[in-house]
Amino acid sequence: MLKISSRTKTRRYLQAIEKNPSDMDAHLQMGIILAKIGDTEEAMKYFDKILASEPKNAAALNNRGNVFMLNEKYTEAQKAYLAATQSNPEDPHIWVNLAKSYKAIKDTKKAKAAFVKAVKLDSSIKVQHKALALELLPSLE
Repeated sequence: MLKISSRTKTRRYLQAIEKNPSDMDAHLQMGIILAKIGDTEEAMKYFDKILASEPKNAAALNNRGNVFMLNEKYTEAQKAYLAATQSNPEDPHIWVNLAKSYKAIKDTKKAKAAFVKAVKLDSSIKVQHKALALELLPSLE
């Protein structure tokens, strides 16, 4: 299988940013790619750039939370995910991420509450995150 280098993956987004520095989607995609390849510090700069102009951007807040989770900064992750849920309370995936951040610190009660919220928004979450569902909601197999 052909592996695509990070330079190739980021090239079009860098070009989009160069062409239009206020292209927040390009900044978001750059941050996501950088986080996935392990450059969390650089990724955070892209998410922060978005939040400087759009403080309630749920995708940027959620991805900041993801970076904090990767760095095992669970309290910071929870703050980012909570802010994201306030900006976009209808996104079940943010609620799942919040549940995972609570689970990481063994706060099962809050993890379950967040996961239940996600499932209420989208019942397929139970299938998509089966292991988490079985752990937090054993009666909802």
